[in-house]
Amino acid sequence: MKNHAFLFRICAVAAIVIPVGLNAQQQGIPLKFSLKQAQDYAIVNNVNARNSVIDLKLAKKKIWETTAIGLPQVNAQANYQHLFKVPILSLGGTTSLGTKLPTGSAITSDDIRNENVFLDFTSSEPIALGVKDNTTLDITVSQLVFSGEYLVGLQAAKVFYKISEQSQIKTELELKESVGNTYSLVLVLEQTKKTLEKSLDNLKKTLVDMQEMNKQGFIENTDLDQIELTSLNLSNGVNSLSRQVEASRDLLKF
Repeated sequence: MKNHAFLFRICAVAAIVIPVGLNAQQQGIPLKFSLKQAQDYAIVNNVNARNSVIDLKLAKKKIWETTAIGLPQVNAQANYQHLFKVPILSLGGTTSLGTKLPTGSAITSDDIRNENVFLDFTSSEPIALGVKDNTTLDITVSQLVFSGEYLVGLQAAKVFYKISEQSQIKTELELKESVGNTYSLVLVLEQTKKTLEKSLDNLKKTLVDMQEMNKQGFIENTDLDQIELTSLNLSNGVNSLSRQVEASRDLLKF
């Protein structure tokens, strides 16, 4: 537990320089991240974290969509009609008795025979069967009083939102943990590499001294060979750690 606490304190104060970020890459300027900054950067840019945020927004909109079904619904519809030629209906006309005789004169059969009396037809005014321009407006107001399907659907939408919210929190926690573990690994490997490099430098100085002592006959060749072998192994260890540091940095960027 003490080792974990010490490592956490190292991560909290240490910073890793990583060439990430579009602006930084375009300008060739590396970014320096603390552990908290690296975690925040990952949450903003990680694909899974982005998808979890989108899912949460969709779940919230689904609640509003389902809730809107139970709200008062107002539907309005307007129609406009124009007739280039309005149809008409003619009802015929009226027939009246016409006469050429003076007013008040008695009508005889001779008057009819001589066409002094005749039937007069007067056509009536035609009736239009509609209007040239017609506009209608329909407004309908409805309200859902009770529906079991609506209540179940609304509850299901709320449950879906809760699941999406928990999924987002879980994704962020897992991402922070992953970044923290990789971040710590990079710091540990870098510190180990520095320690080995110092040891290698000291060993190389010792090797030079022992080579001179070997020339003077103070030590055996086997002793010198052992130091050279140790120096070679330590050098290989430093090179291996360098590759591990680069791989860990790439993993952290990923």
